Amino acid sequence: MYHLIKKDILMQKRALKLSVLLIIFFTITLSNIGPAGLTVGVLAITYQLVLGASALEDKNNSDIILISLPVKRATIVLSKYVSIYIYAAYAAIGFYLIYFIVNLLNLPLDIPF
Repeated sequence: MYHLIKKDILMQKRALKLSVLLIIFFTITLSNIGPAGLTVGVLAITYQLVLGASALEDKNNSDIILISLPVKRATIVLSKYVSIYIYAAYAAIGFYLIYFIVNLLNLPLDIPF
C-alpha cells in the first residue's frame, strides 16, 4: 500500500508545486473569514490533488495495470483513501508554515488561523 501512495504522490510533482502557490493565494484571500478559511483552503487543496491523481490515472490507464498486479483490490482502494488524508495533512502543514513565516517576519498580513 505504501508504494501505491508513493506512486500517486510522485505522479503529481507538478500539481504539488501548483498547490504551494494555491496555499499562498488561499492564505491571503481566505484570512478574512477566520478559521473557516483554513478549513476551506485545506479542503480545496485536498480536492485539487485527489482530482489530479484521478485524472492522471484515467489519462494513463493506470487502473488496468494496477488490476493486473498481484495486489488486492481492497488494498488499491484503501491506498486511495489513505492518500486523501496525506494530501489533507500536506495542505494543513503548508498553511501553518505560511502562518509561522508571516508571524516570524512580522509581515502586515493578519492571519487568524
